[in-house]
Amino acid sequence: MVLAAAAGLCWYGWTVLDAARAGDQGAEGASMKYLVPGLSLALFGLFLLLAPRPKERFRPMPTADLLVALGSTPPPFYVCVDCRILLPLEAAMGRCPRCSSAAACLEVSGPGDLATVRSALGG
Repeated sequence: MVLAAAAGLCWYGWTVLDAARAGDQGAEGASMKYLVPGLSLALFGLFLLLAPRPKERFRPMPTADLLVALGSTPPPFYVCVDCRILLPLEAAMGRCPRCSSAAACLEVSGPGDLATVRSALGG
């Protein structure tokens, strides 16, 4: 994200230096050929910096709070034991959206699965 903004600013800085060296084209001709890509990269980087991140939708929970939430949530759902998050069935589909792990994302569809998740969380 920061890389795109930095690349755009560097590109635009290069444009200014190129315009200063261009004696036969004039400053307008030299800078206009780099102005659009440079500003586009800078704006794209700014958008990436300010855009909401989808991974923040599911925030990690303390283990004690997660164990309480396990008992009050009706199955089926998923739990990522690495990230310590509770995920609705439609959000995970076997893979954690935060860490992309399939092994740590456990499906809870009954009491046996719930006991497995509780033991994996250490509770």
